[in-house]
Amino acid sequence: ECLSKLNKIEYDNFFTVVVDNKSPNNSFDNIKNYIANNDFKYNVDLILAEKNGGYSYGNNIGIKRAIERGAEYILIMNNDVEFERRTFLKELSDYITLNSEVSVVGPGIIQNGLLETPHQIKRISPINYIIETLLYPLIEVLRKLRKRKIQNIYKPIKVYAVHGSCFLIKSDIIHKIGYLD
Repeated sequence: ECLSKLNKIEYDNFFTVVVDNKSPNNSFDNIKNYIANNDFKYNVDLILAEKNGGYSYGNNIGIKRAIERGAEYILIMNNDVEFERRTFLKELSDYITLNSEVSVVGPGIIQNGLLETPHQIKRISPINYIIETLLYPLIEVLRKLRKRKIQNIYKPIKVYAVHGSCFLIKSDIIHKIGYLD
C-alpha cells in the first residue's frame, strides 16, 4: 500500500529504499513479488536486514543505501503513514532547500483527527521534567488547548524534534552527525 501511495505523489526526482527488518512473516517475499508485478514511476531497492535490530537499525540500512545512490535528501517514512496532500514531498524538499539553516523537516502528524505537535521546543532539563510531572494535569489541558489553536495552520513551526514516523533530512547532515543511534 505504501509503495502504491508513493506512486501517486506529485514529485518525480526520487527513489525508494524498502528495508524489511527481518519480519517473522513472509512480508519480504510479498513485497518482492509486488515490486516485480507492478510499475512504479520511481526505482525501488528492497533490502532484507540480517536481524530485527529495531527502528534505528533498519532505518540506518536504508539511509546507507540512499547515500550510496547519491541522495541529497532522505525521507524516513513508516509504511503506515497516510498523506492528505500528494505534494507533501515537494513541500518538504522545497522548504529544506530554501532554508539553509534547516537540516530536518517533518510534516504535521494527525492522530484522532487532531494535529499532533512535539511537547516542547527545546531539550527538556531535569528540573523542567520534575515540574512537568508534578503539574501534568494542568500541562495536558494547556497542550490540548494549543492543539485546538493550531488546527488548520499550514505554516512551519520550529520544534525541538520532528515525529519519527516521517521526516526529511539532508544527507550531508548524516555525514556530520552520524547515523541514527
